[in-house]
Order: sequence, then C-alpha cells, then structure tokens
Amino acid sequence: MAMIIKHQECYMDQVVTETFNTVYRGGCRRREISTIRWCAKHVHYLCNYIPVLLDNTNRSLCYFCDSSKSVQASVSNPSDCITLTTCDTDQVCFSHNEYHPGLAPTFKYGCQNKYICRLLMKRVFEDLRHCAGAGASGPECQHETLNCDVCCGDEACNYGDCRQLKARLYNLMVIGKFNNVTLQVIP
Repeated sequence: MAMIIKHQECYMDQVVTETFNTVYRGGCRRREISTIRWCAKHVHYLCNYIPVLLDNTNRSLCYFCDSSKSVQASVSNPSDCITLTTCDTDQVCFSHNEYHPGLAPTFKYGCQNKYICRLLMKRVFEDLRHCAGAGASGPECQHETLNCDVCCGDEACNYGDCRQLKARLYNLMVIGKFNNVTLQVIP
C-alpha cells in the first residue's frame, strides 16, 4: 500500500500496451493535476501556469479521451475532450480520428509509446511529402483518408482534429521546426 503524502492523491489507470495487453498503473500523483483538469474543463485551453506545476519534465501532459481507457470516453467534437493525463516517460501524446459511414466521427486522445510514434510520424511525413511532390497524381494522393493518427511530444499538443494537427506538424517539419526524435516543436 502506498503512503499518501499531503499534496497527493491516489489514481489507477487502465492502459493498453503496444502489444495490446491491458495493464494497470496506479500510485500517487500531485493534486495539482486535478487543478489542471478543472482549468481545461472551464476554459477549454491550458492555463499558462501548467508547466510550473509539473515536477517531471520528462513526462508529457496530454488530452485523454478514449472509451476503452479513460474516465471520459472518445468524443464526437474535439472541444468536448477536457480530460488530461500525465503519460509515462516512454510515451508522448496521441490523437486519432475515426469515421464510419452513417455515424458521427469519433476523436480519441491519449498517450502512445514514443518509439511507435516516431515510426508512425516518419510514415505520415513520408506520405505527405510524396503527395506534395511529383507523385501527387497517384491514386493514394487523390483523396485523404478520413481516419487519422498523429503523435506529438509537447504539452497537451494532441488537442483538436487529428487531420489539422497532422497538417500543422508537417508544415513545421518542412521548415525545420519539428524534431522527429522528440516529436516536439523547435522554438
């Protein structure tokens, strides 16, 4: 049993690993994380003081809305996702859009393994580069799939529509302002 320190609270998160096993992570975390959730809920963007509250800069704070893993389920409008979580040190933020004919789109947000995300973003950027160049006439470039996956390593960077995030990160990568290893924007 963990000892609870004055400014901490207990938590238990269900996580699906990259090998699709379900594991549980629990323990104690700073109560300020609850303050961050309240802030995001009430103003729909992160407060300026969040970086001051975080005591471990190697962890990402990400939006977290996924019906299989979160208190808040996947959402049909990106602005409805108001839950934040602290990812493990080997994870970054993740965003996923999913469309099914005849149904409203769903938006899922959470954490994903950094290695998997590096590979994913490498492929995403290769595909976008191919379609932006001379190969744009190929059938794979004639329409953009409605499903989307994207990763990023900055604080709460996975907010919004995945396709818009993907386009923004690609444009940053083209001008040399996106680090493909850390998956973070270069100032």
